[in-house]
Amino acid sequence: MKLSINWQKILLFILAYLFIVGLFQYVGSLICGIDLNDHSTNQGTPLQVFILTTFGLLGTLITVWIFIKYADKTRLIDIGFQKSVYHAPLWGFFTGLAVMCTGFLMLLLLHQIAVHPQFRFNFTDVLLTIGTCIGIAITEEVLMRGYVLNKLMNHFTKWTALVISAVLFSLMHLFNPNIGFLPIVNLFLAGILLGLPYIFTKNLWFSIALHFSWNFFQGLLGFNVSGLNFYSVVIQNKSSNNVWNGGLFGFEGSVLCLLLQIIAILIIYHVFSIRKDKPLCNLSS
Repeated sequence: MKLSINWQKILLFILAYLFIVGLFQYVGSLICGIDLNDHSTNQGTPLQVFILTTFGLLGTLITVWIFIKYADKTRLIDIGFQKSVYHAPLWGFFTGLAVMCTGFLMLLLLHQIAVHPQFRFNFTDVLLTIGTCIGIAITEEVLMRGYVLNKLMNHFTKWTALVISAVLFSLMHLFNPNIGFLPIVNLFLAGILLGLPYIFTKNLWFSIALHFSWNFFQGLLGFNVSGLNFYSVVIQNKSSNNVWNGGLFGFEGSVLCLLLQIIAILIIYHVFSIRKDKPLCNLSS
Protein backbone atom coordinates (compact mmCIF):
# COMPACT_ATOMS: atom_id res chain seq x y z
CA MET A 1 0.00 0.00 0.00
CA LYS A 2 1.43 3.37 -1.06
CA LEU A 3 1.52 6.18 1.49
CA SER A 4 -0.19 9.52 0.96
CA ILE A 5 2.06 12.43 0.05
CA ASN A 6 3.01 14.81 2.86
CA TRP A 7 3.36 18.09 0.96
CA GLN A 8 4.31 20.03 4.10
CA LYS A 9 7.26 17.70 4.66
CA ILE A 10 8.32 18.07 1.02
CA LEU A 11 8.20 21.86 1.23
CA LEU A 12 10.09 21.83 4.52
CA PHE A 13 12.80 19.61 3.03
CA ILE A 14 13.20 21.87 -0.02
CA LEU A 15 13.49 24.99 2.13
CA ALA A 16 15.90 23.32 4.56
CA TYR A 17 18.03 21.98 1.69
CA LEU A 18 18.24 25.35 -0.03
CA PHE A 19 19.13 27.11 3.22
CA ILE A 20 21.67 24.63 4.60
CA VAL A 21 23.42 23.79 1.32
CA GLY A 22 23.30 27.44 0.28
CA LEU A 23 24.92 28.44 3.58
CA PHE A 24 27.63 25.80 3.25
CA GLN A 25 28.38 26.75 -0.35
CA TYR A 26 28.50 30.43 0.59
CA VAL A 27 31.08 29.69 3.29
CA GLY A 28 32.98 27.49 0.84
CA SER A 29 32.95 30.23 -1.79
CA LEU A 30 34.42 32.71 0.71
CA ILE A 31 37.21 30.28 1.56
CA CYS A 32 38.13 29.39 -2.02
CA GLY A 33 37.36 32.76 -3.60
CA ILE A 34 34.71 31.70 -6.11
CA ASP A 35 31.87 34.05 -7.06
CA LEU A 36 28.64 32.02 -6.84
CA ASN A 37 26.93 34.57 -9.11
CA ASP A 38 29.35 33.78 -11.94
CA HIS A 39 27.47 31.37 -14.23
CA SER A 40 30.21 31.08 -16.85
CA THR A 41 31.65 27.70 -17.86
CA ASN A 42 34.89 28.38 -15.96
CA GLN A 43 34.40 27.28 -12.34
CA GLY A 44 37.87 28.17 -11.07
CA THR A 45 40.99 26.16 -10.31
CA PRO A 46 40.75 22.43 -9.44
CA LEU A 47 41.47 23.31 -5.79
CA GLN A 48 38.70 25.94 -5.69
CA VAL A 49 36.20 23.56 -7.27
CA PHE A 50 37.18 20.78 -4.86
CA ILE A 51 36.66 23.03 -1.82
CA LEU A 52 33.26 24.26 -3.03
CA THR A 53 32.15 20.71 -3.88
CA THR A 54 33.20 19.47 -0.44
CA PHE A 55 31.12 22.14 1.29
CA GLY A 56 28.14 21.28 -0.93
CA LEU A 57 28.54 17.61 -0.04
CA LEU A 58 28.65 18.37 3.69
CA GLY A 59 25.53 20.53 3.44
CA THR A 60 23.67 17.82 1.53
CA LEU A 61 24.65 15.03 3.94
CA ILE A 62 23.66 17.12 6.97
CA THR A 63 20.28 18.06 5.47
CA VAL A 64 19.43 14.50 4.45
CA TRP A 65 20.67 13.13 7.79
CA ILE A 66 18.47 15.57 9.76
CA PHE A 67 15.33 14.53 7.87
CA ILE A 68 16.15 10.83 7.90
CA LYS A 69 16.89 10.79 11.63
CA TYR A 70 14.20 13.13 12.95
CA ALA A 71 11.41 12.99 10.36
CA ASP A 72 11.73 9.43 9.05
CA LYS A 73 13.18 7.87 12.24
CA THR A 74 15.72 5.80 10.33
CA ARG A 75 19.46 5.82 9.57
CA LEU A 76 21.52 7.43 6.81
CA ILE A 77 22.99 4.04 5.93
CA ASP A 78 19.50 2.73 5.13
CA ILE A 79 19.05 4.97 2.08
CA GLY A 80 21.55 2.89 0.14
CA PHE A 81 24.87 2.66 1.96
CA GLN A 82 24.43 -0.93 3.06
CA LYS A 83 27.32 -3.27 2.42
CA SER A 84 27.52 -4.39 -1.21
CA VAL A 85 29.43 -7.03 -3.07
CA TYR A 86 32.82 -5.61 -4.05
CA HIS A 87 32.29 -5.73 -7.79
CA ALA A 88 29.03 -3.73 -7.82
CA PRO A 89 30.84 -0.35 -7.77
CA LEU A 90 33.42 -1.75 -10.21
CA TRP A 91 30.66 -2.48 -12.73
CA GLY A 92 29.28 1.01 -12.20
CA PHE A 93 32.74 2.51 -12.71
CA PHE A 94 33.38 0.58 -15.92
CA THR A 95 29.91 1.42 -17.26
CA GLY A 96 30.67 5.13 -17.11
CA LEU A 97 34.16 4.57 -18.51
CA ALA A 98 32.81 2.47 -21.39
CA VAL A 99 30.20 5.05 -22.42
CA MET A 100 32.68 7.94 -22.33
CA CYS A 101 35.49 6.13 -24.15
CA THR A 102 33.09 4.78 -26.78
CA GLY A 103 31.65 8.24 -27.39
CA PHE A 104 35.10 9.82 -27.51
CA LEU A 105 36.46 7.28 -30.02
CA MET A 106 33.36 7.50 -32.22
CA LEU A 107 33.61 11.29 -32.35
CA LEU A 108 37.27 10.96 -33.34
CA LEU A 109 36.40 8.50 -36.11
CA LEU A 110 33.58 10.76 -37.32
CA HIS A 111 36.01 13.73 -37.33
CA GLN A 112 33.72 15.65 -34.99
CA ILE A 113 36.63 16.28 -32.64
CA ALA A 114 40.41 16.30 -32.96
CA VAL A 115 43.01 15.83 -30.25
CA HIS A 116 46.01 18.04 -29.67
CA PRO A 117 49.24 15.96 -29.81
CA GLN A 118 50.34 17.24 -26.41
CA PHE A 119 48.64 16.19 -23.19
CA ARG A 120 48.15 18.38 -20.12
CA PHE A 121 48.91 16.33 -17.01
CA ASN A 122 49.29 17.59 -13.46
CA PHE A 123 49.19 14.94 -10.74
CA THR A 124 47.83 17.27 -8.05
CA ASP A 125 45.07 18.57 -10.32
CA VAL A 126 44.10 15.01 -11.27
CA LEU A 127 43.80 14.06 -7.59
CA LEU A 128 41.73 17.17 -6.84
CA THR A 129 39.47 16.41 -9.81
CA ILE A 130 39.01 12.84 -8.58
CA GLY A 131 37.99 14.25 -5.20
CA THR A 132 35.62 16.72 -6.85
CA CYS A 133 33.95 14.04 -8.97
CA ILE A 134 33.57 11.74 -5.96
CA GLY A 135 31.99 14.61 -4.03
CA ILE A 136 29.58 15.44 -6.87
CA ALA A 137 28.63 11.78 -7.30
CA ILE A 138 27.90 11.24 -3.60
CA THR A 139 26.06 14.57 -3.29
CA GLU A 140 23.72 14.00 -6.22
CA GLU A 141 23.18 10.28 -5.60
CA VAL A 142 22.39 10.75 -1.91
CA LEU A 143 19.97 13.56 -2.74
CA MET A 144 18.32 12.33 -5.94
CA ARG A 145 18.40 8.55 -5.58
CA GLY A 146 18.98 7.87 -1.89
CA TYR A 147 16.44 10.40 -0.64
CA VAL A 148 14.16 11.69 -3.42
CA LEU A 149 13.74 8.44 -5.40
CA ASN A 150 13.58 6.45 -2.18
CA LYS A 151 10.71 8.58 -0.87
CA LEU A 152 8.91 8.65 -4.22
CA MET A 153 8.88 4.84 -4.23
CA ASN A 154 6.79 5.01 -1.04
CA HIS A 155 4.06 6.88 -2.91
CA PHE A 156 4.24 5.62 -6.51
CA THR A 157 5.20 2.52 -8.44
CA LYS A 158 8.96 2.20 -8.85
CA TRP A 159 8.72 3.11 -12.56
CA THR A 160 6.66 6.24 -11.96
CA ALA A 161 9.03 7.21 -9.14
CA LEU A 162 12.01 6.66 -11.46
CA VAL A 163 10.57 8.93 -14.16
CA ILE A 164 9.67 11.69 -11.67
CA SER A 165 13.14 11.58 -10.10
CA ALA A 166 14.76 11.71 -13.55
CA VAL A 167 12.71 14.79 -14.43
CA LEU A 168 13.78 16.45 -11.17
CA PHE A 169 17.40 15.46 -11.85
CA SER A 170 17.32 17.15 -15.25
CA LEU A 171 15.68 20.27 -13.78
CA MET A 172 18.51 20.50 -11.20
CA HIS A 173 20.81 21.44 -14.08
CA LEU A 174 18.43 23.95 -15.65
CA PHE A 175 20.68 26.92 -14.88
CA ASN A 176 23.92 25.33 -16.07
CA PRO A 177 25.76 27.23 -18.82
CA ASN A 178 24.78 26.41 -22.42
CA ILE A 179 21.77 24.32 -21.40
CA GLY A 180 19.31 23.43 -24.14
CA PHE A 181 16.65 20.92 -25.15
CA LEU A 182 19.03 18.08 -26.05
CA PRO A 183 21.10 18.44 -22.85
CA ILE A 184 17.87 18.37 -20.81
CA VAL A 185 16.79 15.16 -22.59
CA ASN A 186 20.20 13.59 -21.98
CA LEU A 187 20.15 14.60 -18.32
CA PHE A 188 16.71 13.01 -18.01
CA LEU A 189 18.11 9.80 -19.51
CA ALA A 190 21.06 10.06 -17.11
CA GLY A 191 18.54 10.17 -14.26
CA ILE A 192 16.96 6.98 -15.61
CA LEU A 193 20.38 5.35 -16.05
CA LEU A 194 21.50 6.22 -12.52
CA GLY A 195 18.16 5.38 -10.94
CA LEU A 196 17.61 1.97 -12.55
CA PRO A 197 20.04 0.08 -10.32
CA TYR A 198 18.53 1.76 -7.26
CA ILE A 199 14.92 0.74 -7.90
CA PHE A 200 16.02 -2.89 -8.08
CA THR A 201 18.50 -2.92 -5.18
CA LYS A 202 17.93 0.14 -2.93
CA ASN A 203 21.75 0.41 -2.95
CA LEU A 204 23.73 3.48 -4.03
CA TRP A 205 27.21 2.08 -4.67
CA PHE A 206 26.71 1.13 -8.33
CA SER A 207 25.15 4.52 -9.12
CA ILE A 208 27.80 6.49 -7.21
CA ALA A 209 30.60 4.71 -9.07
CA LEU A 210 28.84 5.19 -12.43
CA HIS A 211 28.22 8.87 -11.73
CA PHE A 212 31.84 9.39 -10.68
CA SER A 213 33.41 7.72 -13.71
CA TRP A 214 30.95 9.41 -16.09
CA ASN A 215 31.93 12.89 -14.91
CA PHE A 216 35.62 12.18 -14.34
CA PHE A 217 36.37 10.63 -17.73
CA GLN A 218 34.13 13.08 -19.55
CA GLY A 219 36.22 15.93 -18.16
CA LEU A 220 39.53 14.10 -18.51
CA LEU A 221 38.87 13.50 -22.22
CA GLY A 222 38.42 17.21 -22.84
CA PHE A 223 34.64 17.66 -22.73
CA ASN A 224 32.79 20.19 -20.63
CA VAL A 225 30.79 18.40 -17.92
CA SER A 226 27.13 19.45 -17.91
CA GLY A 227 28.19 22.78 -19.41
CA LEU A 228 31.00 23.34 -16.90
CA ASN A 229 34.71 23.44 -17.65
CA PHE A 230 36.53 20.66 -15.76
CA TYR A 231 40.25 19.89 -15.60
CA SER A 232 41.22 17.82 -18.64
CA VAL A 233 44.29 15.88 -19.72
CA VAL A 234 43.20 15.66 -23.35
CA ILE A 235 43.01 18.94 -25.27
CA GLN A 236 40.18 18.81 -27.81
CA ASN A 237 39.79 20.80 -30.99
CA LYS A 238 36.37 21.11 -32.61
CA SER A 239 35.81 22.43 -36.12
CA SER A 240 32.34 23.48 -34.95
CA ASN A 241 30.03 23.12 -31.96
CA ASN A 242 27.13 20.91 -33.01
CA VAL A 243 24.68 18.27 -31.79
CA TRP A 244 27.11 15.45 -32.57
CA ASN A 245 29.99 16.59 -30.36
CA GLY A 246 27.78 18.36 -27.80
CA GLY A 247 29.25 21.81 -28.33
CA LEU A 248 29.88 23.96 -25.28
CA PHE A 249 27.67 21.85 -23.02
CA GLY A 250 29.95 18.85 -23.46
CA PHE A 251 29.28 15.26 -24.42
CA GLU A 252 25.94 15.34 -22.57
CA GLY A 253 24.72 17.80 -25.20
CA SER A 254 25.21 15.37 -28.08
CA VAL A 255 23.00 13.01 -30.08
CA LEU A 256 25.66 10.35 -29.62
CA CYS A 257 25.28 10.60 -25.84
CA LEU A 258 21.53 10.09 -26.23
CA LEU A 259 22.05 6.92 -28.30
CA LEU A 260 24.70 5.47 -26.01
CA GLN A 261 22.61 6.17 -22.91
CA ILE A 262 19.63 4.34 -24.40
CA ILE A 263 21.87 1.33 -25.09
CA ALA A 264 23.31 1.49 -21.56
CA ILE A 265 19.81 1.76 -20.04
CA LEU A 266 18.64 -1.33 -21.95
CA ILE A 267 21.71 -3.31 -20.87
CA ILE A 268 21.42 -2.28 -17.22
CA TYR A 269 17.69 -3.04 -17.22
CA HIS A 270 18.42 -6.51 -18.61
CA VAL A 271 21.15 -7.18 -16.05
CA PHE A 272 19.20 -5.93 -13.03
CA SER A 273 15.80 -7.37 -13.93
CA ILE A 274 16.51 -10.61 -15.76
CA ARG A 275 19.61 -11.57 -13.77
CA LYS A 276 18.62 -10.18 -10.40
CA ASP A 277 19.53 -13.46 -8.71
CA LYS A 278 23.17 -13.06 -9.79
CA PRO A 279 25.88 -11.50 -7.56
CA LEU A 280 26.07 -8.27 -9.59
CA CYS A 281 22.52 -7.39 -8.71
CA ASN A 282 22.38 -8.91 -5.25
CA LEU A 283 24.02 -5.80 -3.85
CA SER A 284 22.70 -5.77 -0.32
CA SER A 285 23.93 -8.23 2.23
